[in-house]
Amino acid sequence: MSSDLNPLNELAQRFTRASVEIEGVYKHVLQAESRGNVLRSRPGCGSFFVFTLRGHAELFSGDAVFNLHPETVLHASQEKSLGIRTGPMDYEYCLVYYTYRDKRRMPPASPDTLIRIDTGVSSRLVDLLRKLHHVSGTPGPFSAFRAKELFYSILYEMFDGLRTKTNRENKSIMEQAIQFIHDRYREPLTLSELANLHGMRARDFSRLFLQYAGVRPTDFLVQRRMKRAEELLATSGWSVGEVARSVGYADTALFVKLFKQHTGFSPDAFMAASAERRTS
Repeated sequence: MSSDLNPLNELAQRFTRASVEIEGVYKHVLQAESRGNVLRSRPGCGSFFVFTLRGHAELFSGDAVFNLHPETVLHASQEKSLGIRTGPMDYEYCLVYYTYRDKRRMPPASPDTLIRIDTGVSSRLVDLLRKLHHVSGTPGPFSAFRAKELFYSILYEMFDGLRTKTNRENKSIMEQAIQFIHDRYREPLTLSELANLHGMRARDFSRLFLQYAGVRPTDFLVQRRMKRAEELLATSGWSVGEVARSVGYADTALFVKLFKQHTGFSPDAFMAASAERRTS
């Protein structure tokens, strides 16, 4: 497995590579304003999910704190005790324990990995969990088969909710980025600065921008500048150097080169053609 995959991608890949056995499904309700070590994995199970059905709580693992609510799921990859503190309302949650059938095919998980999955609100996910809890208490092979079917449906709903939420957030980020470039194109913007504004790595920001806008952010910036330069060259009466500085280029020679690449004309030729159209 590639070392540059984040823990969530690693988890998704694990479920595509090996079948699982459901070891137990339990629902609990904790009273409001309570605290204690109440989440404990069962010996031998290894991994489990924490699904919040209603209410809010804080989960503690060492120095890390995780906020639990119906829009988030927590996954733990080791046998451990986790502290929890509930909010002003009772907190209901569901624990789903599982193991991989063929552990020899699976690379070892990071022993301290806790993964929070932001799924968004999903009434279907809650319904599937309640059905899984009900069927898991019924003996027999058909119930075991139904439990596994429900478990994979829960995984799909969980990852699909994450994808939908992420796409919605990414769309908002890209719309903000486009508006920022549109408004601030005169400034000496760089790819790193644009990415940092949205808390992203430059490579990830550029890839996401390309997916959304069809061009890379640096190309979009140049296009915005060239569009404004055309307007100024055609109507302002300014010199080429003044237009260049007005759209963010201190280097007039660079501006002339880029303008010709994008329009097929030099700025002087574009101005002359614009003046001829106005007088004809």
